[in-house]
Amino acid sequence: LMTDMETALLDKLPVADVWGVGRRYAVKLPILGIRTARHLRDVDLDWFSKKFPVTLQRVVLELRGIDAHVESDNTVSRQSGMTFSHPLMDYQSIKNALDIQARYLSEKLTEEGLLACVFGISIFTNRFEDDFEAPCMSVRFNRETAYMPTFSRAVSFALPHIFNPARMYRGCRCFAYDLVKATDRQNGLFEDRTRSMKEEKLQKVVGEIERRYGRNTMAVGGSIGLG
Repeated sequence: LMTDMETALLDKLPVADVWGVGRRYAVKLPILGIRTARHLRDVDLDWFSKKFPVTLQRVVLELRGIDAHVESDNTVSRQSGMTFSHPLMDYQSIKNALDIQARYLSEKLTEEGLLACVFGISIFTNRFEDDFEAPCMSVRFNRETAYMPTFSRAVSFALPHIFNPARMYRGCRCFAYDLVKATDRQNGLFEDRTRSMKEEKLQKVVGEIERRYGRNTMAVGGSIGLG
């Protein structure tokens, strides 16, 4: 999480002066309302990825404190998000929505045999308004995981840092970064392997139940009934 001082510096830095932006985008970004480094950092990455190349998406990740410039499988990311049917200001409703997306993301990674080193969340206001913002925060895990309860705990930790009770939010997203193949994961020297095995078995059981009875059969406590 960036300090207030770091954010203030990004507020003063024109987007044209951000390393990696280039002349072409230095002209195009301000037209879309992305005038400062902070605007670029807080952009809705899903919307941004549809308009700009991977090289510029990596600049956004770097501004968020995520190393994404090394060309390797670890820089691959996955995400799951939603736009709300109506604007939300209620903290618990937004948290429930994020829990649902975290669960979907956990399922996606498990199906692909991937684990995440970093998990992030973002909530965003109306992108068509002048005061649009999409604050985000990332959490780096001690060990790679796709475990649903771990993602949910990360949501609980990160959301209070970026939620503003005075704003109306139009949607949310969860991200998984620095992915590794589950088969390539190395156990830590002091890792509780018994716990890891239990988590892996539970993840498989949940996946099997949802494949048999439907995707929203099981959910994180507070999000039940919201899928």
